Amino acid sequence: AGSSPVAAALQTIGTEVGLDVVAAHDVKDAVLTPARADLALVVAAHGQDEITTLRAGLEAGLPYVGLVASPKRGAAVIEELRAEGVAEELLGRLETPAGLDIGARTPPEVALTIVARIIEVRRSEAARSSTPATAVDPICGMTVVVDASTPRLEHAGKTVWFCCAGCRREFEERHEPARSHG
Repeated sequence: AGSSPVAAALQTIGTEVGLDVVAAHDVKDAVLTPARADLALVVAAHGQDEITTLRAGLEAGLPYVGLVASPKRGAAVIEELRAEGVAEELLGRLETPAGLDIGARTPPEVALTIVARIIEVRRSEAARSSTPATAVDPICGMTVVVDASTPRLEHAGKTVWFCCAGCRREFEERHEPARSHG
C-alpha cells in the first residue's frame, strides 16, 4: 500500500518471484479481504494514511505486516496504534523497518529485503500449517497430537507422550523412576 518508489519496486520484484501482488497506490484503497490479502501487507506510503491500513492488516491476522519507515518513524507509528487501542500482541507483530536488515539503501534493494522476508514468512507458515506431530500413548493406545500442552515425561532417554495426566501417572507407577514435564 502506497505510491512510493519502494512500493513500485515491491510490485516488480514480488511479481518476479511469483507473489500475487495487489498494489493499492492510495493507502485508503488497500482492502484487506482473504481474496486480496492472505500472506502480507506492506505499507510504503511515506506517512500518509498508514494507521488504518496497518491496524486492519494486524487485526486480519496476516502472517506478515511491515511498515517501510525509519526506526524513529516506526516507533512513532507503533505509539499511535497503541493510543488507538491496538492490542500489544498485535503491535509486536508489526515489523518496522520492514524487511531483512542487510544495509539496503535504494528502493529496489529495500524491496528485495522485504520480499525476502515475506518469502521467509511464507515458508515458515507452510511448515507450521503442515500436519502436526503425533505420538501413541503407551497406556491406552490413543494417538495424541504433540504440542506444548500434551502430557509427557522423559523415560530411558526418550520423551513419552500421553493423552491425559491419568495415563502419565499409570506409566510412572509402572516405570519408576521417570522425570515428569507437565
